[in-house]
Amino acid sequence: MEANVVVRKFVYADLNGGQPMQDPMPSGTPDDVRKLLAVNTPSLTNASIEGPEVEGNVHKYTFRRAVGTKG
Repeated sequence: MEANVVVRKFVYADLNGGQPMQDPMPSGTPDDVRKLLAVNTPSLTNASIEGPEVEGNVHKYTFRRAVGTKG
């Protein structure tokens, strides 16, 4: 029996040029990661999380900016 390690990657258009980035908090949920990254990227505060898209042992989550109107 062989164990495969699952790798999570996160994508957000305003971070890292939209390129997938490594998981900054492997022990946290995707929502925990969103909150952590929102400290430096406030637009993530209301972003939705899509995924995971599974490609082999990589689970890719995408943050989508909330679209709305002010006022």
